[in-house]
Amino acid sequence: MFDNDTRSINGRGAVRLENDRICVFERNGVYQARIRTQANRYIWRSLRTRNLIPAISAARKLFHSIEFRQQSGLPVGSRSVNRVIDEYVALRELHQTQGRTSIHMLRQIKRVVKFWLELTADIRAARQPIVMAVVRLRVLMRWPQPLKRRNARMQSAFGQTRYILP
Repeated sequence: MFDNDTRSINGRGAVRLENDRICVFERNGVYQARIRTQANRYIWRSLRTRNLIPAISAARKLFHSIEFRQQSGLPVGSRSVNRVIDEYVALRELHQTQGRTSIHMLRQIKRVVKFWLELTADIRAARQPIVMAVVRLRVLMRWPQPLKRRNARMQSAFGQTRYILP
């Protein structure tokens, strides 16, 4: 299955594959992969397994998917919201120099960008409480519905008996 020249194990237990472009190693009992995308550029991913053989096959799949994305011209990693906003402003500035966007529209875009950045900062800062609020809301939405009959007993989520009044 493996060629002799494509797999080597160094003294620290790391497995190197594909001419040292893939390095599979263990961290805290879980295997990780370090994949070289360019010269001196790496991507680290958890392989989410504690067994070496599935880790090696997962690392190879990840390597080939990253290689395909690079060859297709697609971004390898995810982009931040700030970077996307900066690219959008640069595009609209280019459109303005080409005459496809007015200077007034460009000024409005730059003015609104401040609010976008402020909103994304607020969302990142409040992300955890929002997630907890959404979880609580979803729990409340599953709250037992009242029974159809009048004066019937209903069991609540907390184990207390409630009566539905007419």
